[in-house]
Amino acid sequence: MSMNHHGNVLYGISCVEQIIKEISPEYISVNEEAIATADYVISDGNIRVETLSKVLEIAKFHGKKVWFEPTDIAKATKFLDSSSPSSVTAVSPNAREFLSILKRLGVDADPSSIASPSSLLTLLHSLPPSLPHLDLLLVTMAEHGSLLVSECALGTVHIIPPPRTQIVSVSGAGDTMNSALLSSLLHSRSLEQSIDFSLQAVSHTLGSTDAVAEGLSEMEQSDTARCRQREHHTDA
Repeated sequence: MSMNHHGNVLYGISCVEQIIKEISPEYISVNEEAIATADYVISDGNIRVETLSKVLEIAKFHGKKVWFEPTDIAKATKFLDSSSPSSVTAVSPNAREFLSILKRLGVDADPSSIASPSSLLTLLHSLPPSLPHLDLLLVTMAEHGSLLVSECALGTVHIIPPPRTQIVSVSGAGDTMNSALLSSLLHSRSLEQSIDFSLQAVSHTLGSTDAVAEGLSEMEQSDTARCRQREHHTDA
C-alpha cells in the first residue's frame, strides 16, 4: 500500500480473490448459526451478489439487522441487486459510492451535490425517500465530515464534523468509524454518544499507520466504564 504525504492511499495490492470465491452461498448456509446468533450482521461489497442474497435471506429468517459496507464504486449497488434489498438496514458509502447508489435508483445527481454534508442534505431534501427501509445511512466525505441519516423514512439527520487530528494515514478510517458506531449502539448508548465515540476511534486510526490502531479495544473498555459511571450517578 502506498500513501501520499497527506496520508491518502494512492494504491494498494491485495490477493484475496480466491478467498472471496470460497465465500459461496453454500458456505454461508453451512455457517448459518453464526448469523443466527449474531448481534448484528455486517457484509461488504466484495462477496458475490448471490452470496449476499443468501446472507440477507438467513438474516431475515432469524430477525437480524444487516449493515452493508460498499467497499468501492463498482460494488456499491450489490445490495440493490440482491434478492432482498429491504433486508439491509444500514449502508455506509463514501460520497462517490453514494452517487453510484443514487444512479442505480434512477437519480442522476451532479457531483457538486456531494461536495459537503450540507449540500448532500439539500439534495436528499429535494428527493423522495430513496431508501426508506434503512435504519441508518452514513455517507462519509473525507475531510468534509459525514452525513448520518437515521430512521431514513423520517429523515432524522446528523451532520458529523471531521475528526480534529494530525493525519498519518486514512487507511482503515471508514471501517473504524462504522465499527465504533455500531459497537457503541449495541452497548445501548444513544446515537449522539455513539457518534462521539466513533469520532474518537477514527482519530486514533487517522493518527496511526495501522489500519486498526492499537488501543481501540482499551478505548472501548474505558468508554464503557465511563458510561456505567454516568448511569450510576444518574440513578443515585
